[in-house]
Amino acid sequence: MFSLGQGRMGITELWCEKGGSRHRVVMKRIRTSTDRQMAVMKEKIETINKLKSDYVIDFIGHFEKQIGSDKYTYLIFELSEGQSFFDLVLEMLEFGSILTQKRIWELITRLCLSLNYLHKNRQLHTNIKPSNIFLTKQGNVKLDDYGSYPDLLARKDNPNMIESTLSFTAPEIIRGEKYTDKSDLWSVGAILYFLVEQRVPFQADNESEMKKKIMNTTLKAMEFNGNELFIVLIHALLSKDPSKRPKIEELLLVAATKKFQPWMKSLQLTPQTTSKQQQTIPQTQIKQQIKSLKQSISLSGVSDPVSSPSSSSSSSSSSSSSQSQIPLIYLNTPTFTPPVPPP
Repeated sequence: MFSLGQGRMGITELWCEKGGSRHRVVMKRIRTSTDRQMAVMKEKIETINKLKSDYVIDFIGHFEKQIGSDKYTYLIFELSEGQSFFDLVLEMLEFGSILTQKRIWELITRLCLSLNYLHKNRQLHTNIKPSNIFLTKQGNVKLDDYGSYPDLLARKDNPNMIESTLSFTAPEIIRGEKYTDKSDLWSVGAILYFLVEQRVPFQADNESEMKKKIMNTTLKAMEFNGNELFIVLIHALLSKDPSKRPKIEELLLVAATKKFQPWMKSLQLTPQTTSKQQQTIPQTQIKQQIKSLKQSISLSGVSDPVSSPSSSSSSSSSSSSSQSQIPLIYLNTPTFTPPVPPP
């Protein structure tokens, strides 16, 4: 077992098959002690079990386990052997390089195809960020951490508040407004900016400052990859008004043709750029940019009292104190039928 970190779904761990096999899976442990938590989890499992596609990380199975006075549900997913978008950009930064425009178009097109699959199945992602987007060995893009709010499109308002990574959260969500498909597209705009600029669109030292910038600050001039089409597209996707953001079909058309579309001409943007493509970046600047990038992405988002570990301080402490008591769970077959926890 190897801990991969803690996200909105709970603690994420890497598990491998008994006997030293290379067959590995990702297991997410979520506290489901209350009736409400169990009801939300049941609906989530029913939803993600239906989403079988090359566009999303495969869901393999689940089981429940009692640890002390708390009950946990373990969700088992495939392990992506490819890089995440975050790892990709970090690698480029460390080498003092940037992604080519051709590569960025490929990545953003595949991301939109994956997101379009979710939207066609009436699911909103709600937490699109670089570490939730994975590249396969075949070069496809798979989305992770989907299906957290299965009934979101059917609701008239948000279920309490949506939890997401703040740097990639749309301004209307920070204001407490309804999450829509256009909120996902704001995140796509932030991802496109991240791929082009190797930083998040709005940078701040704390959550309060970050929220103010996302809601009120105009996007700064871009420095790298001075492509006018990129710039106009990013400004359109990062519009403070959700109704002014393009539809995903319009975004896919732009990505396919790499040409301005009629709806883009009405934006009347005059962004300024200083093209620094392929310039040599000093090592000290690279280290500072990497540090700043990690800090910006680590800022948490809007909390959800249903699923967030922080919703119950007592559960968080009991979770950490009982973590060492969790027995090793072996996955005994290559087909990964939902495993039974050992006694």
